[in-house]
Amino acid sequence: MLVRQASQNAMLKRTVRFALRHAAIPVCRALLHPSLAPLPGKVGRMAGLKPSPPSSVVLQTRDWASLPSADGRSFLEVAPGESLKRPAPVCFGSPLDWRFRRHLEGFNPPLFIATLPRGRVVGRSGAVITPDNRLLGDLSSDWFFQPQQHPLFFRLKLPAIQPLAGTIINFARLSGWNYAHWVLDVLPRLDILRRAGQDWRAAEGYLFNGPEEDFKTETLDLLGFPREKRHFTSAATHFQCERLIAPSWACKPDQTPPWVVDFLRKAFVTAAKTPAAAARIYISRSKAKFRKVLNDNQVVDLLQHRGFKSVCCEDLSFREKVDLFASAEAVVAPHGAGLTHLAFCRPGTKVIEYFSPRYVNPFFWVTSCAGGLNYACVMGAGRRPAEGNDPQDAESNIQVDIGDLEQALAHLGL
Repeated sequence: MLVRQASQNAMLKRTVRFALRHAAIPVCRALLHPSLAPLPGKVGRMAGLKPSPPSSVVLQTRDWASLPSADGRSFLEVAPGESLKRPAPVCFGSPLDWRFRRHLEGFNPPLFIATLPRGRVVGRSGAVITPDNRLLGDLSSDWFFQPQQHPLFFRLKLPAIQPLAGTIINFARLSGWNYAHWVLDVLPRLDILRRAGQDWRAAEGYLFNGPEEDFKTETLDLLGFPREKRHFTSAATHFQCERLIAPSWACKPDQTPPWVVDFLRKAFVTAAKTPAAAARIYISRSKAKFRKVLNDNQVVDLLQHRGFKSVCCEDLSFREKVDLFASAEAVVAPHGAGLTHLAFCRPGTKVIEYFSPRYVNPFFWVTSCAGGLNYACVMGAGRRPAEGNDPQDAESNIQVDIGDLEQALAHLGL
């Protein structure tokens, strides 16, 4: 009885969160209209509230840096824009989902590095504000809103300024607190600095997405960032840097290019102790709070007979996960952060990812393409949303059709 009640309570909480998330976005889009953006700041300034939110937005950092000024600003293009084409994945359980098809081609804008005297970094996502109080749109993007309706514009005032002396490099970015985005989007910005010839080790400090967590500490230690120079963002932080170095984002959201995977392999895999025998890995979500595999026992039983070892990534250090995936012959997993480590697999590694039809996210297929992996996907049981309708039910559980999984294994020779 208690188990049933707990299950019902969990389902109710998930339903409420899902409803709020989907109701909040269109409501906020309506309320945070660009035409209303200047009003809160004006009210705050009239009331004498400081520091003020940005006065306007510059969509491209290049345009701001090219404005006549003697303040020491600079802009350096590191690499030109890049078009990306990806082979369509083989899908079992349904035709190829439209959410994959829209990523068959992509484009990433040029990579660059900008210098901002008295540049500011605000909030959890590390939004960048110029010394003349303008928001830089391409360094401060948001998932659901245009730069002109960035949430900072709709505040009466910003958090109190915390000055940082010397040269500070900003690595914080949208969703950089999330494990997958930390590895695939935050850390690769280091390679942009390298390509620009920037001596990042000489900087007086570094900004990263907070909160400070074990996986961040471990990866930054491995890369050689001194602990005493690390600063972490939060909703309440507002750093003003004597000299801010801002590398561009490594790529547009969900458009991981091959150079990102190359950087991660060189940065972490080269020191890995790769076992002589190739491993077959099943990434379990048995310890996850949501997106459970409802028939996980059946999946594990099938895979064990094919030589797969079940692994919970939560039980491993970052170094151990790098070593494990670097040794993999094949990886099978439900969609989840554990697949971040596909970036450390050798080219040709076989990958099977399965989804709930209510949440299909091609992010790790994109990563597989960037790494030259052999990828297939399985669509779980359940009602398929209509073409173009994306419920984004990230917590939806998955029922794997064992027959479809067997076909995917056979397709990859497993």
